[in-house]
Amino acid sequence: MKIKNRKWVKWVAIVFVAIMLVLTFFSNTILNATLTEVSAKRVVAGTVSPEITGSGITEVAGLKNILAEGMGEVTAVHVTVGQTVYEGAPIMDIQPKDDGSLANLKAQLADAELNYTRALLTAGISQGNTNELKRLNASLDAAQEMVTKAKTYQSEKKKLDGELAKAESALTEAQTAYNKAMKDVTADLRHAENALSDAQATLANAESNVAYYEKLYAETEPENPDLVAARKVLAEAESAVHNGENLLYSTQNAYNQAERDARPALEQAQNNKAAMDEKCMALEEKYAGTPDLSAAQAEVLSIQDQITLHKANLEAADVEDEITALDLEQQKKQIEEMKTALAELEIKMESKSILAEGEGVIAELPFVPGQSYDYGMTLCAIHAKADSYVMRVTVPVKMAEMAKVGTEAFVVNAEGGDYHALLREVGPNEEDPTGSRDLIFDVSGFSASANLYLAIRMPLSSTEYQRVIPNQAIYRDNNGDFVFVVDSKTTPMGSRSSVRRVSVEVIESDSAYSAVEGDLNDQNYVVTLSNGPISDGDRVRLGTGGGVG
Repeated sequence: MKIKNRKWVKWVAIVFVAIMLVLTFFSNTILNATLTEVSAKRVVAGTVSPEITGSGITEVAGLKNILAEGMGEVTAVHVTVGQTVYEGAPIMDIQPKDDGSLANLKAQLADAELNYTRALLTAGISQGNTNELKRLNASLDAAQEMVTKAKTYQSEKKKLDGELAKAESALTEAQTAYNKAMKDVTADLRHAENALSDAQATLANAESNVAYYEKLYAETEPENPDLVAARKVLAEAESAVHNGENLLYSTQNAYNQAERDARPALEQAQNNKAAMDEKCMALEEKYAGTPDLSAAQAEVLSIQDQITLHKANLEAADVEDEITALDLEQQKKQIEEMKTALAELEIKMESKSILAEGEGVIAELPFVPGQSYDYGMTLCAIHAKADSYVMRVTVPVKMAEMAKVGTEAFVVNAEGGDYHALLREVGPNEEDPTGSRDLIFDVSGFSASANLYLAIRMPLSSTEYQRVIPNQAIYRDNNGDFVFVVDSKTTPMGSRSSVRRVSVEVIESDSAYSAVEGDLNDQNYVVTLSNGPISDGDRVRLGTGGGVG
């Protein structure tokens, strides 16, 4: 009995030891099976391409106000209320006025140049060297002004060339439309004139024949067949002439009406073309004597080389110390920047014409020549043509600030329809004036109409960032945005992974990725998916399966 008990105890001990060995070797595997499984992506440098998405209902464009971008005076008005205008047609001429910015900038520039000159003298530069440097700087200023003038001329000429090309194209189209409208009525008129001429010739011949046969048979044989036949032909010829005259009369009226209908559009296009020709001539007169841009830039480079050489000679003579030279260079750079800003502001102060941006009817002209206006005032109101449509899309202020007028958006629910959406303006949102803005799109295309629900997607400019992660890796709570970084280490019992919470700041986002700032580097992996809840410090196991984000 004792032997059997000892055997039983022995076998129990062996089984117990075996179980403990199995549990010891496979404990890590068993534990991993119970851990939350996560998927992770590496933090990388990359591009984020944000876009604006939204939707709205199309409506007839209706009244469009042309607002003043500053203060000034209306010098001429070329249209009247109720007049139909076409794209590019001149509405009025304005002369912008300085609100004090130009005068202030000139005063600041004068002070900066004076301080620069004093700094040169204070630095111990001899009067001869000072005069030479001043002369070179003056020459450089003049050369840079010529570059600015050449660039301005080139820019304005390019713009006018584009407007002239549009005017010429519009004139060609108008002439083609006029010729097409007049082609058929002209052919009908010529046909009617020829028909009447033929009928009149036939009548003259018939009258001659009747006179001949009456002379032979009128008294002796009044019912002579030849005489009767001649008189019948005469009657038919007279009827044909009468019908030809009626046809010519109606055809002439149709021709005159077609001329009255087709002439205004052609004259409008001719006037627009003539106006553009005058502007081109005025531009050439204004910039007469302006050098070619490449020649002006070459002159600037030449003078800059002379200044560089002169400064090198001064430094070799120990006239300037290094600190003073750097200070003078900074002052000079500031002066150049102020001159550039001044040139741009002076261009804005030049007289300009307000042009129609599309076809419409003048609804309001609050100003007459000689009247002054201020920023934001309505210079003109235009009723857009009936087939012009707009759509408002409400977006957050941050997104609206990145939107650029003139950007085309994609209509994502077009479903085969022909739609084009172009950002016209960014305006306030009446319901949320502090947090939202309205993007106003011009909607066009063969399929465009009122009361359409359209969803749009408008791309913004792409930017390169050092830390880019998938959007699903970003979590948010009351303390802000954060991610879970996966920390892994290898032990004799296998690999162990845990998650660590890291706070981040989202800089920019698009539909898939976000650029972030935080304690991250390109060696970190962030959790993008998990099959259960996780928190800071939790053990996890890495996998490739799906889960809840």
